[in-house]
Amino acid sequence: MQKVTFDHFSCWADSVRVAGRVPIVISLFGNHNEVRAVWAKLVGLHARQGRKRRYMSYSGVYVGDDSLALPEEVHYFSLQRPISSQVLHQILIHPEATSQAPGVKDGFYFVGHDPQKRFWQKFNRLCAVPLKDSWRDTVWWLGREKNLITELHGFGVPAFQVLTGAEWAEIIGAAVRDGVLR
Repeated sequence: MQKVTFDHFSCWADSVRVAGRVPIVISLFGNHNEVRAVWAKLVGLHARQGRKRRYMSYSGVYVGDDSLALPEEVHYFSLQRPISSQVLHQILIHPEATSQAPGVKDGFYFVGHDPQKRFWQKFNRLCAVPLKDSWRDTVWWLGREKNLITELHGFGVPAFQVLTGAEWAEIIGAAVRDGVLR
């Protein structure tokens, strides 16, 4: 858990995962007004002529010593639940880490526990190579070994980038020829 600050507002993050400099999941909780202030700064909401707009700039929102800003072109999902009348839990999640988006340039993000088992359904749907369900565990480890399945930087809930591009044809083909996959 780390403290999240923006100007004089602060709350806590129990999970922050990023791909490069792009946040994939941010889980905030604390005083209702402070969480909402940090969230508003992250997503860059400002009233302008009666409408809200997003912008990309240096956000000044810090998790520990790292500054966060959400890219303008990405429209994050936001989930919130009051924990009590004074405490709010808010999660921002990249659309490519949900079932609402088809996947990112030959891949997708996976956020959640038990990734070795739960990634399979989306991977099997997006990967151009025909796969058997019995290959799931071996394909996971082949992907990790070849850096086609990489853990995202940060802390908290597990998160991975899973690539589904053409390189899998050679990897799966070699594993079948070598008897690694049957």
